[in-house]
Amino acid sequence: MAELVALWIVCKNIGSIARARGVRAQPFQIRAVILWFVFEIAAILIAACLGFQGILIYLAGFGAALFSLRFSFAAVRSAQSWAQ
Repeated sequence: MAELVALWIVCKNIGSIARARGVRAQPFQIRAVILWFVFEIAAILIAACLGFQGILIYLAGFGAALFSLRFSFAAVRSAQSWAQ
């Protein structure tokens, strides 16, 4: 549940940054959600293959999901409006 709340807050922030830059927010928000889950699932699988158990698997997944935000925010901050 905490992850969904965090993802909702992230999407709100990405949306406000995109609108301030004059670009559509939805593509960047969808990208953030997809990257979040891709990074999380990949880290969980890697952690399980390495023999981690229990909370360590969850922490690896959550850490990777947070790391994915670096790419999401970088993309929206480098976006330029076509209207220029």
